[in-house]
Amino acid sequence: MKNKKLVIGNVVLFYIVGFLSMILVDQGNRMDLSDSKSNLFTAILRLFKIDLVNITMRTWLMLIATLGLAFVIFLILYLFKDKVLKNKTLKIITPIACVIGTLLILVVCGLIFNISANRLFFKEFFYGLCAFIIFGGIIVLILYGLVYFVKVVFMPTVKKVNQKQPEKEIEETTNQVQNQIEAMNLFPGLDAIDKKYENNPPLLVQDDPLNLSDIVLRFQSYLSNQENLYFDLPILRGFIAGMSASRLIILEGLSGTGKSSLPRYFAKFIGEEAFFAPVQATWRDRSDILGYYNDFSKSFKETNFLKHLYEANYKINDINIMVLDEMNLSRVEYYFADFLSVLEYPSDSWKINLMQLKSNVVPPKKLEDGMIVIPENTWFFGTANKDDSTFIITDKVYDRAVVLNFEDRNEKIMTTVSSEPIHLSSNRLNQLFQEAIAKRENNLTAVELKKFLEIVNFTFENLEITFGNRIMNQIKTMVPVYVALGGTKEEALDLMFSQKVLNKLNGRYEDFIKDGLMQLKTMITKTYGKNTFIKTEMTITKMLKKLI
Repeated sequence: MKNKKLVIGNVVLFYIVGFLSMILVDQGNRMDLSDSKSNLFTAILRLFKIDLVNITMRTWLMLIATLGLAFVIFLILYLFKDKVLKNKTLKIITPIACVIGTLLILVVCGLIFNISANRLFFKEFFYGLCAFIIFGGIIVLILYGLVYFVKVVFMPTVKKVNQKQPEKEIEETTNQVQNQIEAMNLFPGLDAIDKKYENNPPLLVQDDPLNLSDIVLRFQSYLSNQENLYFDLPILRGFIAGMSASRLIILEGLSGTGKSSLPRYFAKFIGEEAFFAPVQATWRDRSDILGYYNDFSKSFKETNFLKHLYEANYKINDINIMVLDEMNLSRVEYYFADFLSVLEYPSDSWKINLMQLKSNVVPPKKLEDGMIVIPENTWFFGTANKDDSTFIITDKVYDRAVVLNFEDRNEKIMTTVSSEPIHLSSNRLNQLFQEAIAKRENNLTAVELKKFLEIVNFTFENLEITFGNRIMNQIKTMVPVYVALGGTKEEALDLMFSQKVLNKLNGRYEDFIKDGLMQLKTMITKTYGKNTFIKTEMTITKMLKKLI
């Protein structure tokens, strides 16, 4: 049916175009193709040296009528071609009938228009028919060419242009969706923590009414009676007082002396749980401890260390203890450099950049401009072994930390103090520290400070040991807290001097070191008396043995 409509349309189009083309060619001259007239068709005839004639109006009208009827017959036959082709008789009769019918049409038209069927008539008729076919055919071809151009060349171009904008919009929308998906999955672990605390804020710690002296005595009893761990009070006082002076406490010594146990069970003692990060020998930078952005998964590869530190921002009332176990298996100043740096600043600057976030990213709630915040409730403890498998901790790290040495295994301790765990919040602990520092009697007097500085200056002049204001500030902070824990100022100075100052002599074997140490020991005894700076005297004795 579609093909029939196409054929009929083409025939009608050809007839109409031929008719209109003849009007244009005639130009009102009744198809005058004689030498006296000049038009497009006469020019073509002259080009091929064909005789020119003047077609009369009657011939012209008869031509149009004849062709019109002929086209009608053609269309009728085309419409019924299926029936004609099926009948053998009609196959033979139909062509003959068409020829006879056309001749009859021609004769009838001639009679109607009173045209004599002579030689001139047929010549005029033939010329008119040629003009009709040629010009009609040319125009039809031109029209089909235009249609082809529009359909095959122009329309696809327009379509592409029209599609270009939607494609661009689709691409932009797709990119936005992808960016949103990436943003949603950028920190999956941290987002999970946000969701965990979205409708379940952590409970506040109800502090027990204890002072620092009560806390350290009860802690010793808890370790002894419930965990079968035995520590002298000076080391426990140094442990807690060290938390007031620095956010990094290094527990150094031989394996099996309880370095890891102390932070683990202190956390348990106050109702918390310490986080342990086993340091690997392959750690080289902060990505090993905090994680890194993975281009393939389009997400940040979060470490457990990062997630625990992030969660501490929700539990701001809890004391957060994070342990770098065997911290000197790798160089501390490599993987922990950012922490060493920012912890020197005021607490509102304790932030470490994780990555630059895109503008469309909705970060986890506790990140600030792509930076992880180290909350004020957090302390870092590092355990360090002294053997050939580890790196020496450098002065850069020692100067920023409080160092406690675990040299000997302690004997069993009996205590009658309550050994029950306590409730202690970070706010309460910091408050106790500030109260201790604020008490004038806990601090070094001008005379006491002068005596200690004489020892320090002697060390500088004779042993070439130098340290800056950082260590002195730590000493001034730690001494009053140590006193509030039940110790003495001399014990606190002894602890800090032996661990922070004399530690700088490790690995040095110059000739003057031996004489300098002997003179230092004599001066300390003279200044403070014998058995006052016990740890310092023991440290000097061990160093002298190595120098023999």
